[in-house]
Amino acid sequence: MATFNTKITLYDLPTALPHNQPVSPFTSVIRYALNYKQLPFTTFWSSNTTIEADAIAAGASPTSTHPDTGKPRYTVPFIVDSTISTTSPVVVSDSLAIIQYLDNTYPDPQRPLLVGDSLALHALAREKIAEFLDPISMPMVYHGVLEILQPEEAKAVLRSRIPPKATKADSPEGRALLDASKNALSDLARVMGEQRWFGGDRPVYEDFMLLGYLNFVRHSRVDVWGILKTVEDGRFERMVGDGEKWARME
Repeated sequence: MATFNTKITLYDLPTALPHNQPVSPFTSVIRYALNYKQLPFTTFWSSNTTIEADAIAAGASPTSTHPDTGKPRYTVPFIVDSTISTTSPVVVSDSLAIIQYLDNTYPDPQRPLLVGDSLALHALAREKIAEFLDPISMPMVYHGVLEILQPEEAKAVLRSRIPPKATKADSPEGRALLDASKNALSDLARVMGEQRWFGGDRPVYEDFMLLGYLNFVRHSRVDVWGILKTVEDGRFERMVGDGEKWARME
């Protein structure tokens, strides 16, 4: 197994949970990957109100544009890798680009993150995995994020983007949304078959992305997670448990 003494900083969003436990699935996939590849790193805690300033200061590129203004939009995660040079570090934005960078820069034949060379296929797989979250994210899960997000200014940003009231899990609408989410998870289970991970015996990028989405729900809406974790006889709850060692804070 390859060993690297890296100096990587991961930019992430803190919460009010113990140890600032982050819930963003996109930053979580990088935390999983760094721990899995055993690459030392530290965390810089940004916030929804300072992401742009923090990214510009670090030299991170925007990942998209604001649809209303057309101005550059900066998001987490991004990493600053000072392993080779502290004066001219490598800065990488966007979770999939970061995964590709880690695989290429710190190759480990025993722990590859991306299997196959097509980033488009990996992006497509990510979208398919996220389908279980689509029905419940805005009406249910993001309201749970409001309870744990910090600082207060960041809550105002999120509150402006979601419905004013959360859908209850035991309401008719909530049950319908959860049924759609459960069906999408069952579809993923059928794709995986008897394999422990999408990567077979070892996890790959798609597994860490799914773990990030599952933990997003688990940390944000305990009641919703209590329902989803029973899908396929608890398969996804066991998956979260198996991946816990790679979710640790540095």
